Amino acid sequence: MLWGSSSSRMYDLEKRLQEFEQKRLESEHKRIEADAELKGEVKHLKSMLEQQAIQMVEQRRHFEEQQASQMAEQRAHYDNMMMRMFSYITSQSAQSSSNH
Repeated sequence: MLWGSSSSRMYDLEKRLQEFEQKRLESEHKRIEADAELKGEVKHLKSMLEQQAIQMVEQRRHFEEQQASQMAEQRAHYDNMMMRMFSYITSQSAQSSSNH
């Protein structure tokens, strides 16, 4: 009777150990799957951030080119106006001199 109950206890302990080991393996497998999924999400988010950074750089470059172009146009317009004013003043001065 003592031997039988000891054997039964050993069987129960072995069975519990196997169940525990099975649960541990399942848990480890789930953790590995979750890690892989997180790595995939991180990779995707990193890729999205890189794309956004590239777009921002391109937008900034485009904006700076636009600003430079507008400034050049304004400068050309300003230079043209100054030349016209200078020409007008010169012609007025010449007329004034010739009238005297």
